[in-house]
This record gives sequence, C-alpha cells and structure tokens, in this order.
Amino acid sequence: MEKNKTIINLYQVESSSINAFGYDQDNNLMYIKFRGGSLYEYRNVTRKHFDLFVKEADRRDKGVYGASVGKLFWRTMRKKAYLYPYRKISYADLFRLGFKYSPRVLKRSIEEDIEIIEEAILDVLMRVYEEERYLGAKKISSETGICRGRWTVDMLSDAVVAGFLNKLQEEKRVCRGKQKFGRGGWGLTDLEYQTRSKKRFFENSSEN
Repeated sequence: MEKNKTIINLYQVESSSINAFGYDQDNNLMYIKFRGGSLYEYRNVTRKHFDLFVKEADRRDKGVYGASVGKLFWRTMRKKAYLYPYRKISYADLFRLGFKYSPRVLKRSIEEDIEIIEEAILDVLMRVYEEERYLGAKKISSETGICRGRWTVDMLSDAVVAGFLNKLQEEKRVCRGKQKFGRGGWGLTDLEYQTRSKKRFFENSSEN
C-alpha cells in the first residue's frame, strides 16, 4: 500500500443487520457495512465509542445473552444521527481508504473476498456506463484502488483484475467494447446496469 497511509481494520461481526465495521482513528471516522451491502462512513465517532462496538462484537461471539451490535448501533448512533453526519460510500472506496479485514476474524470466506472485489469493479463500471465509456483492466484497477502500481504489497495486480472481468463476462454482467482510442475495454451489460439501478433505488428507499 502507499507509504504513510492508515490501514483501517474491518471487523466482520455476527449480526442480523451489520456485516462489518472499521475505524479511522486519525480522523474519528467509523465505517459500517450493512447486511444489504450498503457501506456508510460516520463522522465524529470517538475511539471510546468505537471500542463499545468491538466489546459488543466480542460478547456476541461468546454467546452472551442480549449482546447485539445492531441494537448498539441503533441505540447510540442511528437514533442520534444528528451527532454523527454520514455519507454512503462505494466498494471501490474500501480500497482507496486503505481497508483490510482484521486477522481477528477467522470466519471470513474466500467467497466474501471475491464479492468485495467484484463489487468494487462493478461500481467503477457503473459510474461510466451512462457516458458510454469502456475501461481497460489497468484503468479499472487504478480506479478501484485495487492496484496502486508495481511492487505494491497486499494489492491485486491488473492481471488478476482481468481474471475477475473474464469471470463477470461469463456471468453476462460485463461485456467487451472499444475504448476511446480503439483499444479493447470493459463495460456493464445493459441488464447488469438495470439490475444495479433497481437495487440502489430500493436500498435508498428503505434507508430514508
């Protein structure tokens, strides 16, 4: 990763509403990934407040009766939203912000890694769909932050991103096209764009 860039541990938790949460101590920012797939950044969260979530997650893991990360969030943050300004972020932002899964969590599966990477790629292609633009694997890698250059530690290479794109093409979620200067590129299929647009519409409706 980039030198001097904060690594944000992302803790996966057992909860009916929250999938994972992380914390940027330098900026008092908390990140929450909900079960539905939405990702949010919350401001003005102190380290002491974040530690409450870590302790509650530990209590939940130990099977303590009544322990619930979702209820803690609702009680201390959702009902006091005026204290914690928030914004929705994309999966691509996960990589740009310097996220990684905490080694504390052993339940995470390879399938979940794949889902996050695929969503980051699809987020980027979603943004350029209406401009009728196609992007190469290298550009997609750069836009997601999945690869920040040669010899970058703990990041995926452009070749690996191309492998994901080939998989998504087989699933008819992305398609090939020509970039501005005639080179081959990648874009969302019309069906994938419609599916993702509907999903975002319903997510925004349910959250407002």
